[in-house]
Amino acid sequence: MTKSSRSKELSEKAQQEQRRCRDWLLHFMQGNQPKFLTKDELRSVAMRELNVSKNSFDFAWIEAIETSGRVDWYEPLRKQPRARKTRRDPTKVVTLLLTSFPRILGPVRCSSAKHERTQYKIGGH
Repeated sequence: MTKSSRSKELSEKAQQEQRRCRDWLLHFMQGNQPKFLTKDELRSVAMRELNVSKNSFDFAWIEAIETSGRVDWYEPLRKQPRARKTRRDPTKVVTLLLTSFPRILGPVRCSSAKHERTQYKIGGH
């Protein structure tokens, strides 16, 4: 593989990650839905669940905000008073949201020897 073809392959992979992540973020920004997680929390979930890089998420974040017109998402999420410093798990919040809005991602069953769980596939119906 030449240096040029490797560079092109990496560039295409990054663009695919950005599109996939942008589409995922746009579902949360549609309508007048309030921002419910911080950028860092959404990034953490996207990196784990969508298997995207930090840079791909950051570029997708900007593109999703500009595409949706939701410039309010540039602003930090207001801190809410929390009892006894409990930490919310962003994965649980996103899972709850996805069960409330199943059109966002379609469920895909997967199982392994250790456990069975539901994963979500972008654009599934």
